[in-house]
Amino acid sequence: MAIGVLAVSFIALFVSVRQTSIMSEQTRLLVEQNKASAWPRLEIGLSKSFIGNREDGFKISRFMVKINNKGTGPAIVESVRVLFDGKPANDWGEFYHLIGVPDSIPKGHSNSTIMNNVIASNEELIMLNLTNNPALMEYIYQYADKFSMEICYKSVYDDHWIAKRQGFYSGIDDVTTEKISGCQVSAQELFLE
Repeated sequence: MAIGVLAVSFIALFVSVRQTSIMSEQTRLLVEQNKASAWPRLEIGLSKSFIGNREDGFKISRFMVKINNKGTGPAIVESVRVLFDGKPANDWGEFYHLIGVPDSIPKGHSNSTIMNNVIASNEELIMLNLTNNPALMEYIYQYADKFSMEICYKSVYDDHWIAKRQGFYSGIDDVTTEKISGCQVSAQELFLE
């Protein structure tokens, strides 16, 4: 009889361990489902257009850098880097200096601050709009292939990604998103505007 009780105890122990394992797996799956329902995905886009014709040539008439959250949850922006030819700028004024915009061109633009911002799902922010400054827009567009941007952001579950765009000359420049362990940008390289 003692052997039977011992066997039943071992079977009960095995069932309990197996049940705990199944419950642990179910919990993990629920957490993954919750993360998927709050997954942000930032895209760094470019909106531009041209006016003119073949005989007279084409002039750029619109140049906007847009940040879109195409994911299902909010993106919490932790750091932004804007670079010209590999050199970081802290704001648009420093960027214009790096690119060598002459003093004869007014430096006016409109923009939204991205740094430390929460971008909701399906929200779009205009990071830089040069449409109302044709002289600056024409000058910057000449060097758009040397202009790059990196945005490090996280989800509400503390998962981190970095969205990078190399070049703003065409709509299909090199754009990547990569999952990372955390945002690591030095204070001197942060773009604060």
